[in-house]
Amino acid sequence: MFKTFSLFVLLLLTGIGVAACGNNTQSQESKFPSADEVWTKLTSSGPRPERIDGEPWLNYFMRQVEASDRRRRELGLQFWDHYPNDPRRYQWLLSTVHMPPRYALDIHEWAANENTLLPNAAAVDDHAIVQWEARYVLMRKEFWSALEVTDEERRYLWFGEVKQSILRAREAHARGETVDRSRILDEVIAFAETYPEPTGELDGDRFYTMFSVLTELVFREDLTEGEDPLLIWTPEDARAFRVRMIQTGNVALKRLNPPLLDDYILEQGRLPANRPLIRKDDASERAWRTLQFPGPNPDPSSHVGYTVRAHERLVNATKRRELGVDLWRQTPHHQMQGGWLRGIQEQISAYPFPLHIVDYLQSVARNRGRAHSAQYAEDQGAMDEWESKYEIVRADYWNHQNTTESDRGALEASELFGELAKWGGREGSPQRVGHDGAEWIELALRTREHILRYPSTHRHSTLVNMIIYRYLRYLDGTDEELQEFLEPLLNDDDNAVRYRVQGKLNQISQKNIPFEFRARNLTGEEFDIASLRGKIVLIDHWTTKCSSCIAAMPRIHEVYMRYRDKGFEVVSICYDATTERKRVLRTEHELGLTWTTLDGESQRSEVFEKYGYLGVPQYMLLNRDGTLYAGTPEVDMGRNLEALLDEMLAAEAAENKSTAID
Repeated sequence: MFKTFSLFVLLLLTGIGVAACGNNTQSQESKFPSADEVWTKLTSSGPRPERIDGEPWLNYFMRQVEASDRRRRELGLQFWDHYPNDPRRYQWLLSTVHMPPRYALDIHEWAANENTLLPNAAAVDDHAIVQWEARYVLMRKEFWSALEVTDEERRYLWFGEVKQSILRAREAHARGETVDRSRILDEVIAFAETYPEPTGELDGDRFYTMFSVLTELVFREDLTEGEDPLLIWTPEDARAFRVRMIQTGNVALKRLNPPLLDDYILEQGRLPANRPLIRKDDASERAWRTLQFPGPNPDPSSHVGYTVRAHERLVNATKRRELGVDLWRQTPHHQMQGGWLRGIQEQISAYPFPLHIVDYLQSVARNRGRAHSAQYAEDQGAMDEWESKYEIVRADYWNHQNTTESDRGALEASELFGELAKWGGREGSPQRVGHDGAEWIELALRTREHILRYPSTHRHSTLVNMIIYRYLRYLDGTDEELQEFLEPLLNDDDNAVRYRVQGKLNQISQKNIPFEFRARNLTGEEFDIASLRGKIVLIDHWTTKCSSCIAAMPRIHEVYMRYRDKGFEVVSICYDATTERKRVLRTEHELGLTWTTLDGESQRSEVFEKYGYLGVPQYMLLNRDGTLYAGTPEVDMGRNLEALLDEMLAAEAAENKSTAID
């Protein structure tokens, strides 16, 4: 009787609900949030978990990471289900594959396990994993067939799948689970066979880095104390798999060589046949090597790619920083400590302490991956905590009897590098807040004093380069003041320092002399830069092997097309246009470039010596009379080009108005 009554009530309520839906469909739909509203919530930072008293910073940080990853996953699934025609859901899936939550049963246990160099062995929620994998198969199928998705994005998704398969397999193996090693290796081979070469000139860096990451993951040693790593490589097995990789026809795998497998040395007969190819160092040696700084992860030059790269760099850098302090205590005065300490300081500006992780990632993405220009709130407590740790390990290293004067000089150079890098942002970035000319001059003078005090430190040329080419823009000093600052460095022991300083002094002397250059264009016709007098001209110095040069060209071309009717021209000088003529033509065709390209290969030494260039890209923005208005730092890979042009044109308009009034 009770069951019958309950069923009646249920049917009645259901009927009422259906009727209400039928009569007020439009009203109900209007109450449901729009796709933009849900997307805004999905991409916002969300609540920040409270830090527990006594909780180590790394535990707290990783707990934030896991919480934000879970939140993105859950909200993204809702977005996917409710808005099937919104292409942004494909971008969500692409980022989620690269930043998956671990499905830990206890988030605190998982975060605590991240305080060790070993793979995380925290218990996972098997049911959640099965649920996600079932959903993912269907979402991936739709992603793969969507017209809005590019081939590069499909490749990036698959790359994330392979990478996460290896990483998650290591964690599963550490928990004692059975892992199909051959399936993972077969997936690497299948991926390499499917994508044997870059899609074009702009794809080179991303393509090669992608396979470099996978190769390193495959051949990387596990830091397990026992004798049961996930991938057991004997020299014979390692060589056999290397042959498999090369037989895929993948150009990256042909060129790349795993860090622990040097076939070239073996083939040349310089390695005894009985010497193992896999390094078998003791546990502390392997631990310190694990804390070395990884290379960049690839990105598809999109908001998603920049976000993923910033996420991985932030997590890896934070772990290396915090775990290094613990390892320092466990292995006092290890020979590799100094390298870790210097590396931390050199990269400290790129390893922030963001208050909200998602806010930081979004800011980096908006700034096209440039972390130094990102605007975000920092966790002052975490910064102070790190500084107190660093002071202890620094004093230990600085005062130790085995630390040489050269070691101290190298460390101080790294510290100055970190300080200088904080000035990398433009006006308004957090690195610039509170900074003024006096503060910059004090830092520049300390750097010069360091160079003069430690004449043999290898970092000098880098420090000088940072001051000259990137940061002197913060000063409003005269050329004479700049000359006075630089001239003492002409006596440095380092040839590179003297070359850079002399080059800058040459630039100062050439500043008011019109730039002269004559060469043949790609059709063999003679072209003289002087023929462009009366126009504002950007000179783009590049080579086909400079991926960053090529990556900046579409941005510059976009500005060029908007401003050429206002008297703006671009001329590119390619310094390997003779030997790499086909690549130059292919690059121009792929990017749709319409400006003039000159063959400067035979004049490279002359131009580089005259202007102190050590490499490319280099930029010269010339006034209408051919003199220099702005150089490489100000043009900033074309990012600041439009602002400079507006500035020049506004100044011309003001001068013309003044002349007309007179």
